[in-house]
Amino acid sequence: MFKEKTNTKPPKTKKKVSRGTIIFYSIYAAFVLLALGAIFALTIPLNSWLENYQASQPENKSQKIYTQLFADPDWESLYTLAGIADTAYEGKEAYGAYMEEKVGTDTLTLMETSAGLSGDRKYVIRHGSEKIATFTMTGTEDPSTHITAWALGKVELFFTRDRSITVEKAPEQTVYINGVALDDSHTVKIIATRAEDYLPEGIHGYRREQQTISGLLITPTVTVKNADGTEVPVTVDENGIYTTIDVEALRAKLAPVLNRLFRA
Repeated sequence: MFKEKTNTKPPKTKKKVSRGTIIFYSIYAAFVLLALGAIFALTIPLNSWLENYQASQPENKSQKIYTQLFADPDWESLYTLAGIADTAYEGKEAYGAYMEEKVGTDTLTLMETSAGLSGDRKYVIRHGSEKIATFTMTGTEDPSTHITAWALGKVELFFTRDRSITVEKAPEQTVYINGVALDDSHTVKIIATRAEDYLPEGIHGYRREQQTISGLLITPTVTVKNADGTEVPVTVDENGIYTTIDVEALRAKLAPVLNRLFRA
């Protein structure tokens, strides 16, 4: 006969968590939450500082200035920004027209160059291999963030006023270049006929004068007026000289006379 065994061990009871443990984990959880909150609170200004720092880097700032000024340039505004002095005959409009003709829609290039011992940053703007502008950036450190803020300094433009024109006119007529009258200091040549050799001193025969104006960026608007203020038609001859003589009309007028002479 087998004897049935009975389990005499008492049933297991759930271990009771002590009050000290509860307090410990509560404090621990609160500490973790506070730490996460502090990290989050510190991350916001840190991110802002990093963004400001990144934006203040000279490479980023120079690219921003290039985009603002030279990606799609307003040449007249650049002329003013660079402090270029007008001449008596040309201003920012002439420079704008000159650069539009020269550059058109071509992309300009940006390259850093040496600014010497100034501590500034200097950049060159090129159209192909030609330097057409430079700009500098000056840096100032913010004592509260210790970030150096770079700002646009000086803009320089490089161009040559190398165009000139010559106008031939009658002595009593006045030449206007872009609306500005030329005085006698621009007269470079007086053209007279052989008949003057036989006239009394102080008496002149038929004369023509040539006046030259140089130091221009673009071909100007040329106007010639008589002494009474009436405007005279101006043409350009085969030598590029502006003249108040209509060469073609004069040839047409003289043709019958020359034909008669050659027939005779």
